[in-house]
Amino acid sequence: GIPTPAGFTFNKDSNLESVYKKVEKLQTPVVIKPFHGSLGNGVFTKVKTKDDFEYATNFIWDELGYNDIIVEEFVEGYDVRVYVIGGRAVAATKREPASVLGDGKSTILDLIDKKNKLRKKNPHLSTRIIRVNEQLKEFIGKSGYQLESILEKGKRLFFSDKANISAGGDSINILSELPEQAKKVAINSVKAIEGLTHAGVDIMVNNNESKVLEI
Repeated sequence: GIPTPAGFTFNKDSNLESVYKKVEKLQTPVVIKPFHGSLGNGVFTKVKTKDDFEYATNFIWDELGYNDIIVEEFVEGYDVRVYVIGGRAVAATKREPASVLGDGKSTILDLIDKKNKLRKKNPHLSTRIIRVNEQLKEFIGKSGYQLESILEKGKRLFFSDKANISAGGDSINILSELPEQAKKVAINSVKAIEGLTHAGVDIMVNNNESKVLEI
């Protein structure tokens, strides 16, 4: 009875043509990710075309070396980790993808360097810096930016769709603002696993409903 994104799994023995037909039946953009992955590695969001699907699949198989892959519908909303203990939601952390805020005079690369220096001063974030790689450059390129671009004052530029703190993302405490329906979903998720007394529940939250991604 816990709401989760629709989806399925497949592996290297699967026929990709047949798999893609199942992807099309979901009738939404999809998320492609390794079954046994962690820290957001190999997660591709808002995959819409067959070419993008095949690229993500082959990258996970060939570059990352994973065999089993999960396909899920892409769920609109914001990413929250709700900590549940004793049948109560006691904390909720909204996670935003890595980003910088423009000052009208610094390049994007300079802004990344400045933010990473701040993160390195925080013991919790010191190893969780924004890493400049091809995926980052490709992502900002879709919005017309390069690392050498001057970012407009007040403009926030995100570097990914993935809200992992480990990949340079930011965390914001929003327990007081979290909808009651989202708290209820988190609490029921922990209750659904026999013997589990406390856990962090990762949820995509929007105004109408919330869906559990991971416990």
